[in-house]
Amino acid sequence: MKALVFPLGFGGYELDVNIENLGYSLVKGNKEVLSTDPKEGFVAELIKFGQSTISMAIKEARNPDSPISLVISVKGSSLSVTWNSKTERDLGEEFRTRDRVYGAGLISPQYFPMEAEIKADRFPAGNVQLPYLATSSGVGVLIRSYEPLSVGFRKDENGESHFYLRRRGTTFNYEVLLATD
Repeated sequence: MKALVFPLGFGGYELDVNIENLGYSLVKGNKEVLSTDPKEGFVAELIKFGQSTISMAIKEARNPDSPISLVISVKGSSLSVTWNSKTERDLGEEFRTRDRVYGAGLISPQYFPMEAEIKADRFPAGNVQLPYLATSSGVGVLIRSYEPLSVGFRKDENGESHFYLRRRGTTFNYEVLLATD
């Protein structure tokens, strides 16, 4: 497993990036506070690994002529994550955490904290709502896009919360907001 450890320099966080499965984990102390689910069928090549940016070129085994890129940048006390593709495709992430998850800007009934399954194929983002999710450990995910999203939330048999955010297009960008204390 090719993993890169990226100390973030604030709040005791580190970012662990697994190049082989295109997943990453945020760790605070010895506790994993948020991670993305691995992506099968992709091959990644590290383009840049610096103090504030990680860039990867990615090819999908079933569609090698349509490369995508992933850029993770540290900006203040947050991470900016951007997926880009030359062709329109489904882009997004599925996250998991053992913490409680709180959400806003969803079109289903609100559960605080979220405990029941939620699924919406077309989140109608507009001028009033932006989808965001926050965990009880102080990590949040914010989508700054006014384009429709697919969103979902579920708890697995081990008590982990899984939530996904996806959209069809050529770019998908989100921020991971981190509590600094």
